[in-house]
Formats: sequence, structure tokens, C-alpha cells
Amino acid sequence: MKTRSKRYRQLVEGIGEDLNKAHDVTKAATLVKKLAKAKFTESIDLSVHLNLDTKKVDQQFRGSISLPHGTGKSVKVIVFVDDGDKTGAALVAGAVKAGAKTWLMKSWLVLWISTSPSPLLK
Repeated sequence: MKTRSKRYRQLVEGIGEDLNKAHDVTKAATLVKKLAKAKFTESIDLSVHLNLDTKKVDQQFRGSISLPHGTGKSVKVIVFVDDGDKTGAALVAGAVKAGAKTWLMKSWLVLWISTSPSPLLK
């Protein structure tokens, strides 16, 4: 058996829980927070073995999650329209810029572009 440091043994004795037995996720998270005493930001890695054969179509595992604070990137929307009413509606809806084809000459990096069909067909 591995010998633990005196600091670790004091932390475990202070908690009063058996760390060798299995705990549910919420209990394990609270135990990890209680044991976190390092001088850096500690993190947890979670690995799950699902025992799936990914070569078979019915056993593929795919999904998505929502991050609690998003991706950290803000979305800029520029709307290309000819009509003044549509320009006002686009600005009210949250577009950064709205206008005619003159905006096409400027370079925009990361953004979403929305347009009505008429400016693109001219």
C-alpha cells in the first residue's frame, strides 16, 4: 500500500468519510471540494467506459451539452437589406449593423450574416 503524506492523512481524518467506498456524484463532488487545499486551481477528470462497439450503428454514442456560461464568444449579426423598414426592424432585433450592399466591401471576421433575398439577387 502506498504511504500517504502527513498533510493528506490529516485532511482525510478531518473529513471523517471512508474514501475507499463508492459515493454518488453529489457526495463525491462535496468531498472533493472539502479536500481541495492546493495552491493552484484543482480539477477533476472523469472517464466513463460505456462498453459500446462503435462500429455498429445501433451502438454509437453521440450527444451535446450546454456549457453553463456558453462558449465565451459573442455573436455579431449584420443584416443586408435595401428597405428602411427592414433595417429598423433588424436593429431592434439585435443586429450590430443593418444596411445595403455597401457593407459587403468591408471585411468582417467571425459573425453571422442574415439577408433578405433582394440585395443578393441585384
